[in-house]
Amino acid sequence: MTFESAPPREALVWTWLPGRTEPMVAGRIQAEGARFIVNYGRTYLSRQDAIAIHLPELPLKPGALEPEPPLAMANALRDASPDVWHEFSRDPRTPEQLATVRALFAEDGVIPFSELLAATAAEVFRRLGSPRRRAEVSE
Repeated sequence: MTFESAPPREALVWTWLPGRTEPMVAGRIQAEGARFIVNYGRTYLSRQDAIAIHLPELPLKPGALEPEPPLAMANALRDASPDVWHEFSRDPRTPEQLATVRALFAEDGVIPFSELLAATAAEVFRRLGSPRRRAEVSE
């Protein structure tokens, strides 16, 4: 894959607030060298129902939240990254979007999840439907 400019080095961080059925943007994660820095968004921080993504790693406060050494990324986000890869891989995506995921969630930082495995998981997901949607229908 070739790029006319450097691949993107940041992505939005989404979360589900308690009692809500739709996710919302909580902030962003940005690559700085080999480390990934999180910043909560001002709008998210101003919400009365805002919650920390994960304590104590990502307390609910303004400013850059850097992972504790020797980590390159907060564990809560690293643990979610295979899910992020799957979500991005299940439908057609632009080369720029795929480059962002690859840049932010490199294989050495997550459980290896090949594109073939992602495509297979996506097909199963398409056939079975979203677990969230299945839960909403059954309620």
